[in-house]
Amino acid sequence: MLKKLFTAALALFLMLGLAQSVGASANISPSTQTIYGTNATAYWSLAWTSSSYPKQVTFNAGDGSGYRIINARTTYSSMSHNYQYSSNSVSKLYYPKLSVTEISDPVLVGNDTAKVHKRLSR
Repeated sequence: MLKKLFTAALALFLMLGLAQSVGASANISPSTQTIYGTNATAYWSLAWTSSSYPKQVTFNAGDGSGYRIINARTTYSSMSHNYQYSSNSVSKLYYPKLSVTEISDPVLVGNDTAKVHKRLSR
């Protein structure tokens, strides 16, 4: 009975693609930054665990614009990205998000969130 249960659980695990995502991750660096000005640009290095499968990289700047594809197909494990934030607020926080997915399955490779503090002046 226990062997049957284990076999069924393993089959389900493999069918859902969870085995491929074990140990997978994505990272935004720096995780926190402060930028200055009405129109200020934040810069990041994005990285994720690598495999031979092509991946799609999407990014949500956290300003209400939603997720956008920033790399439709890549076999690399990192890239740089920047985004210009526009606001007249004296101080505003944004929480950008990264999501990396293998195109073939699609299996989530990983996701991460950072913090951007935008200020008008130093």
